[in-house]
Amino acid sequence: MLEYILSIIFEKYLRENERKRVIGIYYPSEMGFCLRRTYFLYKKPKPIPLKTLLLFESGRVVHEWLANLFMKYDEIELGKIGDFFMEKIKIDVRSEGKLAFKVDEGVWLIGRFDDLLLVKLGDYQDLFLIEVKSVRDISMIREPKESHRMQINFYMKLLGIEEGYIMYVDRKTYEYKIFKVEFSKELWEKLIERVKKLHECLVNDELPEPEGRKTFWMCKYCDYIDECLKGDEEKWG
Repeated sequence: MLEYILSIIFEKYLRENERKRVIGIYYPSEMGFCLRRTYFLYKKPKPIPLKTLLLFESGRVVHEWLANLFMKYDEIELGKIGDFFMEKIKIDVRSEGKLAFKVDEGVWLIGRFDDLLLVKLGDYQDLFLIEVKSVRDISMIREPKESHRMQINFYMKLLGIEEGYIMYVDRKTYEYKIFKVEFSKELWEKLIERVKKLHECLVNDELPEPEGRKTFWMCKYCDYIDECLKGDEEKWG
């Protein structure tokens, strides 16, 4: 009985914030993946599997844990370096924030960044943007994924920050890897082109190319593989 009650509570909680998509409003977190999958998310929406929602929740928990750490230890003494004692640094954290960019008339990119840190050392201060991603196995992460670089690139552009950090955290062990990324004009232009392409396909009811088939894992975990294959059959006969 208790297990049944908990399953209802979990599902209700996890589905409260499910994204309701409207053509003309797009998200940088989705633009680095297969455009055909994103197309179906708008044209043929279906409930996100509970297992996937749980993964999203694990990412939120990891981010919340990190933000709480920054807020708890907002002043740190760096200690001795050589013959010098470094000053204390102060950290101001802005946990999450929404950003919007008008791509074209009636076409918007809307995103939510993770942690924006203002680090102060004496008269010196700098901004650090950290995008947190939870992963199944940290040992498999050797470099930041392009989809994640595209996402944080969007935030850096709108915040006017030249450097950011992508932090991957293992969901089981909380081990982590941090990668420094610089703003890329080429990646920004690619993002905008993809948004325009997706919008054009949605408005004209035209299937985008099945980009996911270039990498096995995208199709393996895609909820729209049947619709994708059927779409090609209808298109080519």
